Amino acid sequence: MVVPTLIDGEIKLFQSLAILEYLDEAYPEPPLLPPDLLARAWVRGFALINVADSHPLIVPRVRHDLTDVLKVSDDQRLAWIQHWLGAGLQAMETLLAEHSASGRFCHGETPTVADICLVTQVTPAKTFDCALDHYPRVIRVYETCMAIPAFADAHPAKQPDAE
Repeated sequence: MVVPTLIDGEIKLFQSLAILEYLDEAYPEPPLLPPDLLARAWVRGFALINVADSHPLIVPRVRHDLTDVLKVSDDQRLAWIQHWLGAGLQAMETLLAEHSASGRFCHGETPTVADICLVTQVTPAKTFDCALDHYPRVIRVYETCMAIPAFADAHPAKQPDAE
């Protein structure tokens, strides 16, 4: 089964971005995407930095292949993880610096899909001891998000299956 998976009745939904867009359409308040078409595209593009570029390279399946198939050392595996998380964080930091509509959040004054994906970039970066001091905008948005109970309650460490 692909993780994450959301089951709504008989239909299984999979992949983070598809689930987030479904939730935005099924429960439009508060919106997870801005109303303006260009802003929506920017938010989706920002989210894809995590969803398509960096996170797929650090998932457990890849980490296990690095160890079990390629026989990399723990230090090499950690360097791989930190490299790809850092590349994503750097891209996010650069985009936030350039984006005139960034406010308290990635785009404006309310959380969007971009913020959800930023949080899910920073969370493993913290778990895998990535240096975060080069990403002040990213960390500011992360901390703003984590002050919201819905974000804080969704943290992986607070989930029933947390190890």
